Amino acid sequence: MRSALLGLGALALLAGCQQSFETVSPNEFGMILTPTGFQNDILEPGGYDIGTEETSGKGNKLYLVDGSLIGVKESFVIENGDDHRCSMKGAQPLVLDVRFTFAIPDVNAADGPKHLARLMSLSRAVAVEGETRVFRIDPQEVYVNQAKQEVRGKIRQLCASFATYEEAEASFVDTSENGMTARIEAFVQEVLVANNVPLTLLSAQPSNMKPDQTVIDANSAKIAADARVKAVDVVVNYLADDPTGRRWDVYRLQTMAAIAKDNPNAMFLDLNNTGSVIPLPVK
Repeated sequence: MRSALLGLGALALLAGCQQSFETVSPNEFGMILTPTGFQNDILEPGGYDIGTEETSGKGNKLYLVDGSLIGVKESFVIENGDDHRCSMKGAQPLVLDVRFTFAIPDVNAADGPKHLARLMSLSRAVAVEGETRVFRIDPQEVYVNQAKQEVRGKIRQLCASFATYEEAEASFVDTSENGMTARIEAFVQEVLVANNVPLTLLSAQPSNMKPDQTVIDANSAKIAADARVKAVDVVVNYLADDPTGRRWDVYRLQTMAAIAKDNPNAMFLDLNNTGSVIPLPVK
């Protein structure tokens, strides 16, 4: 009788627990989350027994992260009606993209498990489809939540340090430690360290930098206006220096011919010929 009761108790215990064998896919890394926290081991690709789960749901869970490089683009443009442009000194707008490449913590380092566990805890875990005990995290979400706003603020401060677009362009192509790329990499690394963000910055690359279209249009209008002023000065000086006394007549006829070319029905009043109206034939 006693052995039968023990057998029933063992069956009940087995019925109340569920063993789980899970897989860490190639290019992924995993960590097991126990009811008391993450285990201090990083699971490389392969199959693992993550232990049993009680009927109450208490038990270990497997957290996964892709080991691929993480690409992030910060754009300072007008997008969806919102103005995200940078501003140089004098509030001159500047369009700019900055592309970052990050990596997850070094899994082979002595403190790799500690940093990877922090990465796992800072990201929203999403259940893998068809699984109840396996979750995947997105390391890019860690950057967005922990560093994005401060990084964008630092980039805006950098833009505001340029007095002109020419100065910004000189920094853009400068490959020294004083250039735009090196300065961005330095302050992004500072942000990661200051906020204890478990990501490694591999590179930062500014791109697609240009003056905002409003600045381009304003500069083009100024250049065109300056060119018109110079053209007027040339014509005025040419007509003022008229040794033959015929330059005004020639200039007037050329002007009338140019107007008539675009306006075939144009008629002109010749004030030098008793006010008669002169039609200009157009061939």
